[in-house]
Amino acid sequence: MKMKCIAGILTGVMVLSVIAGCGNSEGGSAQSNGGAVDTGSARGNTADSPSEAGGGGDITELKAVLMSQGNTAGWDDVEAEINRIAGEAIGVNIDVEWIELGSWNQQINLKMSSQEEMDIIMLTPLMTFSNLYGANQLMDITDVLEDYGQDILDIDGEYLQSASVDGRIYGIPNYYPKEGTAIIQMRTDVLENLGILEQAENITTWDDYEEILKAVKEQTEYVPMFCVGRTGYGTTVVGHIDVSENDFSQAEGLESAGDPYGLVNIDPETNQVYCYYLTENFLQDAARAADFYQKGYMYQDGANSLQTAIDMFVSGSLFSTLNIANQPKIKETVESSIQGIDLTVVEICNEPVTRSNANMWGYAVPFTSKNPEAAVEFINLLYTNEALANLFVWGIEGRDYTVNEDGTVTKTEEPQYESETFFYGNSLLAYPNDIKGGDFNDLSEEVIQNQSYSKYLGFSCETDAIANELAACYNVKLEYAPSLVCGSSSDYAADLEAFKEKLESSGIQKILDYYQEQLNQWLNNQES
Repeated sequence: MKMKCIAGILTGVMVLSVIAGCGNSEGGSAQSNGGAVDTGSARGNTADSPSEAGGGGDITELKAVLMSQGNTAGWDDVEAEINRIAGEAIGVNIDVEWIELGSWNQQINLKMSSQEEMDIIMLTPLMTFSNLYGANQLMDITDVLEDYGQDILDIDGEYLQSASVDGRIYGIPNYYPKEGTAIIQMRTDVLENLGILEQAENITTWDDYEEILKAVKEQTEYVPMFCVGRTGYGTTVVGHIDVSENDFSQAEGLESAGDPYGLVNIDPETNQVYCYYLTENFLQDAARAADFYQKGYMYQDGANSLQTAIDMFVSGSLFSTLNIANQPKIKETVESSIQGIDLTVVEICNEPVTRSNANMWGYAVPFTSKNPEAAVEFINLLYTNEALANLFVWGIEGRDYTVNEDGTVTKTEEPQYESETFFYGNSLLAYPNDIKGGDFNDLSEEVIQNQSYSKYLGFSCETDAIANELAACYNVKLEYAPSLVCGSSSDYAADLEAFKEKLESSGIQKILDYYQEQLNQWLNNQES
């Protein structure tokens, strides 16, 4: 299940870490999340089904809440064209409320607490599927998908398991490659100026990487290596990979058990539940981080910083970072992937498609929706309609982008709208950019068809009984993990011991035992 690999030139989408939100984690009854939808129920003054309204009938109006990560100044024209297409095709229009990344959690919490009516909400790494389901905010759309989302069922396949609880579907993950690859990203211009590009391309151990960081520290003004404690990025990527050994060929992807608090892992060889922070491997991570920090290789403000690696690359202050990628043609796509900054990237290891990364981006129908059938039918259209996909991703052709002969897109000099391909339904319907190449989507589909999947993709743990322990242990994690991951702890060994003791006194063993019990029951059900 855990693929090991080395060398190669790769890159990918910067991944945001999970921030635990309101409510409990996955679990609970279908009724607590709005119950199953009666597909025959009325939806106000609309046609008998959304699609019957197409071609001049009544239009069902939907409220969609989406995250903006780009320019939305020219959205009104885009939305008008989207509504023309969707109105004609299925009798549905949408009214999108954009929320910026930095305000997402706060605004979504406010909407949930006031039970604001919403028809479509984006699943993100900030307010995850587990967070929303655990807060009883999601509607059971299993039956609605049968009637209004058949294309989603046909295309999304195994991904839907990651947004299901007890066999019922509560979310629709977006369709794009999701097998993660741990990588090191380094500025190519710095490597060339120092004459160590070839040396960097052939990194195979932490010792090799340290030689590069040492040269950057001694000969440039760049921060050699990024770290940020709140997301677990440092000399490890907590929850994603175990890269504690010096030799990168020993690195492994981790099974996260779908736990949004980042406290629970599963050993796929033994089905044993454990906490990575309590292992000797994390001790090695902390020791390496402390060593790098003392030598000045690590970002000195990482434990408390809200910056991302992208922020620091773009500002011109950062040389390198450890990251997770999940797309093909990595060498070609990295050259201008961060606002024209060329990056040299070395692969460390793969992680399988897990529950957490499978449902990281997608859509769900909140329990406050009065139009669940129309909402699912609109999302279904995102899985089949290329024009709709390109409007959401690129905007208006001619104004925001031009299409090249090879089927790629080049942005205009001053686009009025732009977004991300992986934000919207079937991302393989949208044109790839001119860096990725015309065959990018075909290669992405090939990657998807050959991905390795976690055998726990459909496992979810009902956590009401351990809610207090989860909250307590998560607070302990917030107290200790950032400085340990970033190396800024004044005495990492003492702090790590205190971290373990507080986790134990806060109930980590009860959490692990409870997850183990639920996992054993789930595994037994799979065999029967």
